[in-house]
Amino acid sequence: MSILELTELLLGSMGIHLEVLGFTTTSWKGGRSRDLWLERGRPPSPGRLCDLLHIVYRPAAAAERHPESDRYLGMLRQGLLRENVDGEAVQWAAARLRAVPARRRVLLVLSDGAPNDDSTTAQNGGRFLQWHLQEVVEALQQAGDIHLCAIGIGHDVAPYYPNAVLSATRADIGRAVSATFEQALRPA
Repeated sequence: MSILELTELLLGSMGIHLEVLGFTTTSWKGGRSRDLWLERGRPPSPGRLCDLLHIVYRPAAAAERHPESDRYLGMLRQGLLRENVDGEAVQWAAARLRAVPARRRVLLVLSDGAPNDDSTTAQNGGRFLQWHLQEVVEALQQAGDIHLCAIGIGHDVAPYYPNAVLSATRADIGRAVSATFEQALRPA
């Protein structure tokens, strides 16, 4: 049983709703967004130059006592994961989370590193996507309606997320998820 399936069972036993989302880009080094920018004559400061792919692996609902064992296999599909526009993905996830009636909302981000898209970075400066992610995280913290936390898988994500835990290897993810949820679910 995977860590996601175990988490789903644990949260289900507590009556907690769970949603599992994923994000990537539709292609490497841009996409239709970059093509349109090129067709328009490469105007300066174009912003994001890649096409986003947001994926709902498991829609928000009370977690089930018997999760489907193949529900999360799509995450492992070869060639799916490309570049990462984390800031917009966190905004998307937060908007979805706010639509779920709940007394308390926790957004847990699993990340394998910093935001990156070659086309966007090349035309907007090396830290454009990192700055955007930091702005999004700061806005969520100021709003105060979502407890945001993150687990860095093999990479320290503390520069982006104040409530971050490092999972040195994929094998450590279970411990990191448990510690993160324990901290996030403590009474406020």
